[in-house]
Amino acid sequence: MPKIVTNGNRASLLVPNRRQGRLVSLWLLSLLAAFGLLGLTACKNSEAEKAALRAADIADCNRLMSLHAWYHAAMQNDVELEKIWSKRPDVIWAQQSGYWKGMDHIRQYYGQKATADTTTGGYVWHTITSGVVEIAADRQTAKGVWYTPGLGGKIPNEGKPNAGWMWEKYGVDFVREDGQWKVWHMKVYTDWAAPLGGTIGDQGGMGGPPPSDNKKGSGKGAPPQGQGAPQGAPQIQGGKEKIGTGEVTAANGGQQQQQQQGAPGQPNWDYYYKTPYQGWAKGVSPRLVPRPPEPYKTFSETWSYADENE
Repeated sequence: MPKIVTNGNRASLLVPNRRQGRLVSLWLLSLLAAFGLLGLTACKNSEAEKAALRAADIADCNRLMSLHAWYHAAMQNDVELEKIWSKRPDVIWAQQSGYWKGMDHIRQYYGQKATADTTTGGYVWHTITSGVVEIAADRQTAKGVWYTPGLGGKIPNEGKPNAGWMWEKYGVDFVREDGQWKVWHMKVYTDWAAPLGGTIGDQGGMGGPPPSDNKKGSGKGAPPQGQGAPQGAPQIQGGKEKIGTGEVTAANGGQQQQQQQGAPGQPNWDYYYKTPYQGWAKGVSPRLVPRPPEPYKTFSETWSYADENE
């Protein structure tokens, strides 16, 4: 552009020659390109950082499930609850027909410290396979599903050894606490369980220490095997129960369910599912249960694996 210069009382126009104009244009273009490159680099770095954090979060969730399998195999459910579970008051451990809510109940029925007399000769071996994990955009929660073929049993001091297959699935919600991922809600879905050499379809499931020598019961800390919710029992204890992101109310305040609690062979669930999970059986078509997680921004936008009919 022309420039006005003064020389004493005289003003004149200084017009750059063509070469100078081209140099100025090239300098401006270079400056703009440099700013654009810096912006693109910053954007790429931000996306790369997000991808790296997401990969690390997924690895952490898979690690928690592997630790669950190792603690469970060592019959140290109490250690598992202390090491990898959330300290929130609304933690949940669920199975086919219902769940326990709160660490006190989970510890009482699933996480009691095992003793030598209940664990000697016993084994519970589960593998963790086919994981699908989704991290919330806000990185405060995560969700995942896994398949878990397993084998469990006991060689008693007297009597015959017993052993059985368990083919099960996990649906798990995770929560971030103090910068660390923790188990928040865990549901176990049993597709089928059967004794070695027996018939597939004898429903069972995983619990605490292995089955006791008494064929009618389970070891201390293990939920009863193959039991659904009591017939006619209301589905809520205490009148109202918060399940993940949903709330359900019982008309009679849970009185009938309290009468059912403690019945022989029944888990003392805090919540009984209206529709227990149906594993493999004659006449039952395969279903996508639990649902693999889908991308979500924050937990209020999605479901919990502890929800009714999730």
